Amino acid sequence: MRHAAGTGGLTRDPKGKGTYSPTGIWGDATLATREKGRRVVEAMVEGMPKEIAALKAAALPAGR
Repeated sequence: MRHAAGTGGLTRDPKGKGTYSPTGIWGDATLATREKGRRVVEAMVEGMPKEIAALKAAALPAGR
């Protein structure tokens, strides 16, 4: 099954820019494997310290 490519990222807003998905899920789950899942999770975890550091360094929005 092929899905139409949208512009931008995945969105839950039917009028938003990107590929609309009411559930936030997009793709063909039958293509998933344990190994692919492991690699995705490892990549996400590897990037978390950098994201946390960036959040800690960011200024709070005005009025908060």
